[in-house]
Amino acid sequence: GVEKSGPHATRDSVGVRKIIVGEPFAFETGSSAWDIALLFLDTCQEDIEPVKMLEGEGGGDWIDQTKLPSRVSILGWGDSEDFCVSPYHATDYHDPIQRMDYDVTSCDELRWCNKGEENCDASRSLCMSTTNVASCNGDSGGPIFVELPGPAHDVVEAYRGDDGGEPRSLRLNSLDAAPGEGEEGPSVGRPKFVQVGVLSGGEVLPKDGSEEKDSWGIRGYVEDPEEGFRDEATAALLPAYTTWLKRHLEADECLAKSGSAVDDLFVNLSSLDWKSMDG
Repeated sequence: GVEKSGPHATRDSVGVRKIIVGEPFAFETGSSAWDIALLFLDTCQEDIEPVKMLEGEGGGDWIDQTKLPSRVSILGWGDSEDFCVSPYHATDYHDPIQRMDYDVTSCDELRWCNKGEENCDASRSLCMSTTNVASCNGDSGGPIFVELPGPAHDVVEAYRGDDGGEPRSLRLNSLDAAPGEGEEGPSVGRPKFVQVGVLSGGEVLPKDGSEEKDSWGIRGYVEDPEEGFRDEATAALLPAYTTWLKRHLEADECLAKSGSAVDDLFVNLSSLDWKSMDG
């Protein structure tokens, strides 16, 4: 059931042993600051290669955001019709899992951030925008990642077979070479995807930049999605939580069983060549 936004069966769920919620997170503020949590599964997933996370400079909680790439991707179900875009909640199809590309922007340029000084903490938030597709219900908490330049075969789309060839799922390999195939040695592969954030929320606005009447709730909508729209989204910026993440991951039993160290889950900005991505 994970290849579509619904319906999902309980038998397809994954057991969770422990959840550590970011502090001091306050849901009622609508801010992405500390809107982050660590989920420890009750069964170690030893056959899955983790996607590495971007850490703060020097292993701390600060990063020069001007050095981040200009585009990032969100992995989620998204919405391009009515359900999350219009206030009328028309009948909607179950959207397939998809990759949505966003432009990284200054938080000062987002309407939600400008509606209240506490809405966006620029030092801990990643602000983004895109057009004609929007993150939707169930996408919050999903990964925001950057793809590093490399072989095209590392992005694999699986299909149903003989039922028309519709995409069923999207798999993102975390390394551009399997262990033993890379240039760095028998057990190392170069990071292919790096997670930079965790999606918090979004606001749909008219594509032409005009103000839409905001009477349906704290977030905006558009009256007619077919006329085009843009989604302004905010996320928890992972490097800003490096210390917190490493402290709690130190106690991960599955990590200990794998023989890996906490630092193996992170990658430093200085080791990545993202200039070629933007130009």
